[in-house]
Amino acid sequence: MTPSKRKRGRKKTGRKVLAAKLAELRAALGVDSARPDAHLAPLRASPARRTSRARLRAAHARRLANPTRFEALSDLYARDLHRAYRISPRTSFPHEVPRDEPDLDHFNYTPIEGSDGPSFEVLSTRPGARYARDRHAGYYYGDRLEGADGPSLVDLNLGLARDSHSLYYLGERVSGPDLASFRRLDGFSHYALDREHVYHCGRTLARLEGADPATFQVLDALHAVDRDHVFHEERALVRADRATFRVVAPDPNGFQEHSEHALDRAHVYFRGRVVTGSDPATFVLLSYDYAKDRHRVYHDGEPIPVADPETFVAVHPERPYRNDFVSARDRDRWYSTSSEGVHSYRISRKKKTSLGE
Repeated sequence: MTPSKRKRGRKKTGRKVLAAKLAELRAALGVDSARPDAHLAPLRASPARRTSRARLRAAHARRLANPTRFEALSDLYARDLHRAYRISPRTSFPHEVPRDEPDLDHFNYTPIEGSDGPSFEVLSTRPGARYARDRHAGYYYGDRLEGADGPSLVDLNLGLARDSHSLYYLGERVSGPDLASFRRLDGFSHYALDREHVYHCGRTLARLEGADPATFQVLDALHAVDRDHVFHEERALVRADRATFRVVAPDPNGFQEHSEHALDRAHVYFRGRVVTGSDPATFVLLSYDYAKDRHRVYHDGEPIPVADPETFVAVHPERPYRNDFVSARDRDRWYSTSSEGVHSYRISRKKKTSLGE
């Protein structure tokens, strides 16, 4: 026998041994020998095989859902006849969530364990509302609220919710506030109170030490006062004069519903911090976060040393200069802002309309 024939014989014998071992393994696992790949057919038929593990989970959720009764309740929640689902985007590009069928190309649909689809509902119509409930329990961002009573759960906005026996903030049970008298103050306020204390809704539900709920008054989303104190968010401004304190009206051309500037008879404040050297009697808030008084020009509470307050004005930022956009000027310079601060460029005297060359 030639060497090549002996080699082919060894290969054939090896294949037979391998086939026998595979047959033994299939018999032990209970796999049909006639159709050894039958258990892989659903995966091969699904487009999820060609994508990520997240898509496999989304395809599984879709198979569980009843397509005739599927319903997206918001941009975060969906439900069918059996359970509820938490919706999460699969791409960084925004897409509208379809209401009547799952969109597996752009969203993941993760089943919410223990949820009841027919009774599941979102507690607010606001975009991004996170509290929901069914007949058994309450939920925050798809997670079950421990001990929450679903039928009595109510969304109070700003991360607050309550049921018949507890108060919740950002999905965590809060102890301390009086549940019977607790209420969130209206408007864009981040404040709430009960019969004894005042609270600020920030990273945590913080109690304002010394605040009087009977005389507490909200000025805007960032500032509030009571009989004796001035507050910026959860912090008392100890140097502020309660009698003369007021919030500077926000820029009408800006995008904020509140102002970050305030003043009293002695000081100007930016985000609760005293603006050193400022003159409240002549302080004026300009567009694009600029401000000035008779001594200085400011941007975000910081002085601009080279700016001339007498001739300084904010302008519409539409003329580019060195990859920046000019947003203010005075008699000698153009000004632009970036994440690094304020930049100034001297105006050319030869050509008044230029931005400097």
